[in-house]
Amino acid sequence: MTMTLVSHNAYWFQGAPSLWGQERAQAHPHVVDALAALYRRLAPDVLCLQEVPSEDITRRLADDLGMQAVFAVGGKRTAYGGAVLWHGFEAEIEDLTQIRGEPAFERMCLVLHNTSPEGLTIVNVHLSSNRFAADGDGDTVRLSELEILFAACPMPDVVVGDFNAAVGGNVYNSMTARGYVECGTQACLMMTPRERRVDYVWIHPSTRLESVPPAIEASHFGLENDSSAQLSDHPPIATRFISTIPRDSP
Repeated sequence: MTMTLVSHNAYWFQGAPSLWGQERAQAHPHVVDALAALYRRLAPDVLCLQEVPSEDITRRLADDLGMQAVFAVGGKRTAYGGAVLWHGFEAEIEDLTQIRGEPAFERMCLVLHNTSPEGLTIVNVHLSSNRFAADGDGDTVRLSELEILFAACPMPDVVVGDFNAAVGGNVYNSMTARGYVECGTQACLMMTPRERRVDYVWIHPSTRLESVPPAIEASHFGLENDSSAQLSDHPPIATRFISTIPRDSP
């Protein structure tokens, strides 16, 4: 089994700075087209998106990319929706954004359960930022959200998304303490230095997968070659998984 995974905070498909002139949780058609073209070039088997404005945008992407898709409305902040798109295998999607009818996450959390024999479990999560946190203490909320995630879905194989947390901070260290190893690569021309990154792909060593850099050429990330607008304020993160299970294993 081989699988290319891409995770991306799409900034509501509005461009950065916003083509609307100010930030909106509303997709701009030019950016939707441009990001769909970028995703086609990256050719993911699994595409995990954060800051997706609507079910309609998710469906449009799914049709354009030839993928199945599930959209989740944001939790306490309903505008912060997310989506998982996939193709080439059967899967079930679990929405952990709300648990027992109450928002468990400020933003979103979706779990993809690959129902093929490999049984791979992938979590797409968007953790809280400092934007709405009391006294700007977002780490407390983010760490609590991680506890909720792992209580509901113990030791998933892969966890991806926007963690709103820098390398070496409390949230990052919480993931490494659980045994997870970071393995994502920016899938566009370098736009975020390592020390400022907040978007990650994490893999647990217990899963029988090897992560290798994706066989893709880093893409230009401007809306147009001469445009000052970027396709998002976050880069897409990609990796390629290769099964380490011998072919003759049961």
